[in-house]
Amino acid sequence: MEVTHILEKIKELIEVGKRIPLSNEVFVNEEELLRLIDALADELPEEVKRAQEILDNKESILIRAKAEAKAAMAEKRFTEEETNGSDTGIHRLPILECPFLKELPCSRW
Repeated sequence: MEVTHILEKIKELIEVGKRIPLSNEVFVNEEELLRLIDALADELPEEVKRAQEILDNKESILIRAKAEAKAAMAEKRFTEEETNGSDTGIHRLPILECPFLKELPCSRW
């Protein structure tokens, strides 16, 4: 049975249940309701269960993702330094980061 079909059956069970006068309560067939709830639990897609696992572990997932991002950024910076550097260990700075160039009379600064 599909999840939506099971939910419809539960709704129907409540709608046809015996109403208690002067209240909002309804008597339902307990055995039938429990059978439908069990069927619903069995039908829940694996993705929903996985999503709940992710929600339960979101803090550790976020910590791991941040650590991986920092490692990737550090690797990128290291690679850029190797690419921009020379054998003498001198590294080039981007032009706008060179303080003495900012003081030169030039309309582009």
